[in-house]
Amino acid sequence: MVKWLGLVFLCVVTIFTSLNAAQDVFSILKPVGNPLGSGIRKKLYVTRVGQCAGKKNLPVYVPDMRIAAYNRTNYAVSGEAYFREDIPSYRLSVAIKQCDDIRATINCRPFLSNIVNTDGCALLQATGTMYNEYLKKFRPPLRCPFWNGTYVMEPTLVDDGLVKYLPGSGSTYWEVRMTGRVKERLMYCIVMQLNNHLANMFDMTILSEWLQSVDAISVVFFACGVTLFYLVMNMALRIIALLFWPTVVIIGLLFFRSESFAALVTETVKRVSETALREILPVQ
Repeated sequence: MVKWLGLVFLCVVTIFTSLNAAQDVFSILKPVGNPLGSGIRKKLYVTRVGQCAGKKNLPVYVPDMRIAAYNRTNYAVSGEAYFREDIPSYRLSVAIKQCDDIRATINCRPFLSNIVNTDGCALLQATGTMYNEYLKKFRPPLRCPFWNGTYVMEPTLVDDGLVKYLPGSGSTYWEVRMTGRVKERLMYCIVMQLNNHLANMFDMTILSEWLQSVDAISVVFFACGVTLFYLVMNMALRIIALLFWPTVVIIGLLFFRSESFAALVTETVKRVSETALREILPVQ
């Protein structure tokens, strides 16, 4: 998933983001390797996207976004951004904090500070970035200059791509704060709180997602193959079980050559063979 920082910038970075040309906002970050292997997947959980505490009177106001279930395995975010005055241009800054508990943000520690500090309008015009898909969700379109009015973001799926850039799982929480300034004047302040969880290897949602990703014909062929394999193996095991003792008797015959023993072996083989045929072949 190339759109890492999925949701953060799906609603707000989207609104105010920056860098040159096709460069991405957080390209400065490097993917974090998974110590448990690439087969273990992480899930991104966003708990809040909205205005920074105590900053409701800024020229741009973004009330808490709506986070709702989209289907059994995904959820979506939607909301509005209210521009109380025209903004011809701005500079964007982003800071990330790592927290032990998102409910007690005073315990957060700086992770990356001021990782972006550049022309926000330039980023909105860039192509090939992860947030382009999210920009398309806004009405009216997000571009400089911004006019006094309301910008609405339609429901947008949350992308798990961000988790590969953030270490830790389970009890690791993150706070991403984005601010925009015109000269020294603060124009907006948006905060996003999220958590990256290690997906349970036995989580049925993973199986559900896999089933949704394959076509019906593939599922039918897979089921037929499993059934055929079971039937063949079952018949093979039954044949082996039925021929075990006759094989033992024949081996014994090779070592104990006598007419009485030969007669016993012949009779035993005959009866076992008849029994095996009745087990394998249908009765006429």
